[in-house]
Amino acid sequence: MTQEIQPTDNKNLEDQDAEVNLLEINAVEVAAIEDVILISPKDVAKKIREEKRSNTNKEDRTIYIYRAKCLINNKIYIGQSVNPIARWQAHIKSSENSDLPFHLAIKKHGADNFKFDIIDSCNNTDAANELETKFVTKYDSYIQNGKGYNATLGGYNAPKSEAWKKNLSNRWKSLSDEQRQELKRKLSEATKKQIMTKGHPAQGHKWTDEQKERYSKWRSSLDKDSIYTEEVRKKMSESHKGKKIPKEQLEKMAAGIKATWEKKAAIRYATEEIYCHADGCMVAGRAQYKIVNNVRYCNKHGSRLLRNGILEVLPKKPVLVTDETRKKISENRKGKGCGRIPHNKASLTQEQMDMIVNDSRSIMELSRVMGIGRKVICRIRKEYKNKLSA
Repeated sequence: MTQEIQPTDNKNLEDQDAEVNLLEINAVEVAAIEDVILISPKDVAKKIREEKRSNTNKEDRTIYIYRAKCLINNKIYIGQSVNPIARWQAHIKSSENSDLPFHLAIKKHGADNFKFDIIDSCNNTDAANELETKFVTKYDSYIQNGKGYNATLGGYNAPKSEAWKKNLSNRWKSLSDEQRQELKRKLSEATKKQIMTKGHPAQGHKWTDEQKERYSKWRSSLDKDSIYTEEVRKKMSESHKGKKIPKEQLEKMAAGIKATWEKKAAIRYATEEIYCHADGCMVAGRAQYKIVNNVRYCNKHGSRLLRNGILEVLPKKPVLVTDETRKKISENRKGKGCGRIPHNKASLTQEQMDMIVNDSRSIMELSRVMGIGRKVICRIRKEYKNKLSA
């Protein structure tokens, strides 16, 4: 005969060894009841101990489906857990201050009036979700049908009922600001730990075309002005002021952006004609280009085509300079030596020569101060140096 697992005052619900001892007293033999083969809690406890000793990864651990039946109204709750006994004790403890229908029922009727059984097991989350959905349907335990306490149709990915959403909202509103911040902190730490050990939860997930279309319609239907009001924008701006992104994070962001663009460029280079279409031109890839009449050209040939209408270089027109023009140019250049003495007409004193040789200032600065061309100073210093070395 199947016996019930009675609740005990177990303060540390995460201590599996303490919870397993509960099963040593109330062992349940494997029996076929209501065409469901019950799993002995003693076997479950043994399996949990073995997985714990062998340090089995959580994703590889056995997942159990359990059933809790109220002996007063025959309503049923179906759940899943890697440690169903610890989960049952957690349900009992949570019933003290929870608004979920199942917890309210435990609080109302007492845990002694519930029969707890382990009815199935599997080795992965997807299978567990399918089994939970199967048993919720089989026992008709969906709360909206009035015959059970399940707030969803089963499985973590199942759609949530309005009652479930309302209870969750009420639970969140009942928390103080300190409790909300603490909950956010714990969730943030758990997510960071998961990303560091197993990768991002969404890593590898690919959206279907239907999901993409639905998301696109939803985004386009949003009134961004009503969402991002001036007040909201101001708060966002204030929250970011004074915050500096760590150097390591900036480097990771830069590396990620660079890798993304390189990947896109590789795909583009392999699928598009990204080269200059001018005959004999070898320019291709990332070089600057121009599109003329829907044809790609390099910057040089594109500019020629836009400016001259042809790709070839136009012949240079001969510039004819008459004697009269040369005379005018010469007249205009007279007296325009920028205030400096031409090097071929230098008439320097010995004092100026000594200054050029011995002054430590640069050639440019000395040229500006003395009003002498830089070439003159450079030549004089070079001659002096050669004289010394000789």
